[in-house]
Amino acid sequence: MKKRKISYKQGFVALISSILISSILLGLALSTSSGAFSVRGNLLSREFKKMTVSLAESCIEDTILELSLNYSYSVENKNISIGEYVCTVVSIVHKPENESEHKKIVVITTQATIHSIWATLEVSVEIQNPSFVHEPTTQKIKFVSQKEI
Repeated sequence: MKKRKISYKQGFVALISSILISSILLGLALSTSSGAFSVRGNLLSREFKKMTVSLAESCIEDTILELSLNYSYSVENKNISIGEYVCTVVSIVHKPENESEHKKIVVITTQATIHSIWATLEVSVEIQNPSFVHEPTTQKIKFVSQKEI
């Protein structure tokens, strides 16, 4: 009876090849999934940014409403609840009135924060003195500029 020699080299090559291929595929899977998580985070941050800008604009609208009712309306750090969120009217600055046109510029600064994403807006509006408006039911308010700080 002849003894056969068993070659283990072929099994070793197959084992090492399968380990290398598995580790490469695992690395690809991990890098793809972490990329998906970062994309999700960026999209969520962008959505929160849009929400904070809209919330700050809501504070501006509320302040313009108050200005239409009270020509000299002024507050600092006033919190306004809108739904479950809160925005802040940081300041209202009245520029000197133009005596010939009976108008003045009012600069409104608002801030909103949602999930650590914040937006600060500064809006300038031109407002007509109601004492000199010919039609008593209309208050003339005109947007001059808006910027995000």
